[in-house]
Amino acid sequence: MAGNGTGTTGLASTARALPMASDITRTLDSAERARRKGDASSAARGFASVLVEFPGNRRAQQGLRRTKARAITDLTSRARSEQSRGALHSAERLWAELVQLAPSDDRAARALALCRLDLGRIQGALGALDGLPECPETLDLRGRILRELGDLGGAESCHRAALVDGPGDAAPLNNLGILARARGDLEAAATFFQKAIRWAPDNGDVHYNLARAGGDAKAHMAALKKLPASDPAGHFAIFERLNTLRQHDLAFAHLLKGNALRARTAGFDPAREAALFTWLAQMQPANLSDMAPLTGPRPVFIVGLPRSGTTLVERVLGQSAGVQMGGELPVVSGAVAPLLRQLQDESREHPDRSDILALRQKLDEGFAARSDGRPLLTDKMPLNFRWVGLLRAALPEARFVHVTRDAVPLAFSLLRHSFAGGGNKFCYDPAHIVFYMALHKALTDGWAARFGEVIHALHYSDLVADPEHQGKALCGACDVEWSAGNLRPEDNSAPVLTASNMQVRHPIAPGADDGWHPYRTGMAPIIAALTAAGVT
Repeated sequence: MAGNGTGTTGLASTARALPMASDITRTLDSAERARRKGDASSAARGFASVLVEFPGNRRAQQGLRRTKARAITDLTSRARSEQSRGALHSAERLWAELVQLAPSDDRAARALALCRLDLGRIQGALGALDGLPECPETLDLRGRILRELGDLGGAESCHRAALVDGPGDAAPLNNLGILARARGDLEAAATFFQKAIRWAPDNGDVHYNLARAGGDAKAHMAALKKLPASDPAGHFAIFERLNTLRQHDLAFAHLLKGNALRARTAGFDPAREAALFTWLAQMQPANLSDMAPLTGPRPVFIVGLPRSGTTLVERVLGQSAGVQMGGELPVVSGAVAPLLRQLQDESREHPDRSDILALRQKLDEGFAARSDGRPLLTDKMPLNFRWVGLLRAALPEARFVHVTRDAVPLAFSLLRHSFAGGGNKFCYDPAHIVFYMALHKALTDGWAARFGEVIHALHYSDLVADPEHQGKALCGACDVEWSAGNLRPEDNSAPVLTASNMQVRHPIAPGADDGWHPYRTGMAPIIAALTAAGVT
């Protein structure tokens, strides 16, 4: 299945290294030894690599027939295990290998697409579905991918086409509810979530979405009490309902339980993150003295930690003429991640001129593909704060808005949300939240010292306390026109897919930072840890 997005690497590259008969024999002998030792996946990989280049090799054909079924079972088990513990990169490699070995296995292709979706490799996820029959499962997953690409109309069409009036409808109905919520239609969203629950009454994720859509908290609690205690999303849903009912002590206990369950599979590695941040801080990308003009829009990157106020800032800017709101775009992660892997593979610490030129081209093409013709495009993917050094080198025309928020309300907001996808792994353990907030502060302090002329610092509480003064400064820093309309982001009807989707539909006002106050006792250890870490 060439369309599954696995490219020409893997088996094909192995085959190009087999020009001699002696090499082929050694590969076949090695595959046979692996088969005898019970390593079916290595054996099948060896036999298949020969067949890519020499499809008529009878020994390879026979060896693959003997090992393929067991190899598929082994790879499937290992991939699921890696994915369940949050090792998504390892899981992706195993799923990709399985798709190459069994190109007619639609379930493996969908698993590969889902893994890539969780990794933020959106185009790769879409490519993994190429050529698959349009069954309900594939249609629904394609809809999720299109949603991440910003094609909400295409996403809705896929989800509706996936409905078959059966138990499988729970997933597309849930996704239709998410789209309705993004449009601000909570009544329609709740209806979709309720229909999904009829088909899947034990699905904690759907219950969590329904809890966030509002409605009768007491009535919903009766169903929530029946959810398995091992479902983390169920605990997040119970927290939302108990918070509404002002049963704060019990609510916080469920919140901690849900986070602890999510943390077990999130796969956050503090040492790995610290090493990445150290590398980024010390990285010295080559400077581009001459470059071709951008073909697409000029980007403004709105960065910071999740739940810091980036959505509100984008909506304020989005009220200016000539500004297209991109939301949380996958363009940067799709361009930066391969570059970092290449540097690691080649044992290089700093990108050279050709690296930065290639990054510039990839970013420009990605933003141009999403442009509607307006000259400025915002990208509010919060964790892009990590790549400011690379983005500054590749796109000197760009501007950055670094949004911050008081540490305690931010930590509480991170703790109370069950995030979709696999990008915010640090959010499910209080210690990890404090650790990551400290990493963020150290790195962004460094960016401010190096690139302060293109980084506009904006504190959330300042914006909501004095929106006119802060809004004018924001527009000026981004070289966009200010008007009274910038004070009314709630007038913007564009869909919002982030956790702030309902908040930003109301006039700018203080108060969002007060939500943690009923949980002072439970938050006390986190507050102490933030103070000790120097994060305020």
